[in-house]
Amino acid sequence: NDACYASRDLHTAAVDSEGNLYTWGWGGSFWGGVGGLGHGDDKEQPRPKLVQSLLSYGAKVGSVSCGEKHTLILTDDGEVRAGGGGW
Repeated sequence: NDACYASRDLHTAAVDSEGNLYTWGWGGSFWGGVGGLGHGDDKEQPRPKLVQSLLSYGAKVGSVSCGEKHTLILTDDGEVRAGGGGW
């Protein structure tokens, strides 16, 4: 995998050369985007933080895309994962 990143107004996501996903920025609110960083909460992350929840799936992240209040992840085995508000 090549390292890649995606950014939107409120948050950023990056995939390292090992296929690990890191996200940072706005963590969401009660009204929208909760969980968009993939850390299981709505806390703002000022620095890149490893998304631990993906490690249990065993697949590596192939690419990532940031929406306004959500993040989409394509794994190297072709599965799509999402976090946050999709509207």
